[in-house]
Amino acid sequence: MENIIELYTESGELKFNRRLARDVAFKYIFEWQYGCEEKFEQIENLVKMQFKDCDKEYIQNAFQGVKNNLDAIDEILEKNAKGWKKDRLSKVCLACIRLALCEMLYMDDIPAGVTINEIVEIVKTYDSPQAGAYANGILGSVQKALEEKK
Repeated sequence: MENIIELYTESGELKFNRRLARDVAFKYIFEWQYGCEEKFEQIENLVKMQFKDCDKEYIQNAFQGVKNNLDAIDEILEKNAKGWKKDRLSKVCLACIRLALCEMLYMDDIPAGVTINEIVEIVKTYDSPQAGAYANGILGSVQKALEEKK
């Protein structure tokens, strides 16, 4: 995680940081995949964290979006995984792709290209460059399909 000093402005206010909020959302989704149902209660406690309201809202919406739309997200993931089943993906890569698909499908205010770039960086940070390339391929395929539907 980022150095805590870098998270604050000189006046002590937390910087707006969607990347950090996305990282936190990924971690909640990652842990939820292991059956940690209490994670949503912890997300509700974000009020105690010093995130800006827009970042708290993003984290809550991303987590709930994945949780509430898991079947549809996984169906799209498997359709675009080119011969792989989601069970073969690492839990890190799976959580990241699920988060990205949630953003791409249900959060209209985030450009797909931004989502893909940010998620690939998270995958590479917590998994491997190869996993990042694989996630990029899946998400690029979904982006192309979504653009063709427009």
